Amino acid sequence: MFEKAKLKSNEILKTFSISSAPIPVESIAESLGIKISMSEQANPYENAVAERVNGILKQEFMLDKTFPDIKTAWKAVKEAIKTYNEKRPHMSLGYKTPEQIYKVNNELSTY
Repeated sequence: MFEKAKLKSNEILKTFSISSAPIPVESIAESLGIKISMSEQANPYENAVAERVNGILKQEFMLDKTFPDIKTAWKAVKEAIKTYNEKRPHMSLGYKTPEQIYKVNNELSTY
């Protein structure tokens, strides 16, 4: 069923590939202690947005590398998300940060 799987309780999953046989991914993940997050509305566009953000985090913030330990990995993820939300201008937001947009929208909704 599995070609390769390597997982230790305090280590990031490094290798995981599945044979081409049709098998339920949810049960494999569950057997490895992995929680799957799906969109609530079953909207295919939600996944596209998530994949875009994942790609940005991997490419721009180099989160696709192997970290020496989980503490270092979590620190890198937290810093990348903070920068993505608070410092990185987004073209789709008129070159503003998500934080700037949130503040404006939050202030408008209190009136």
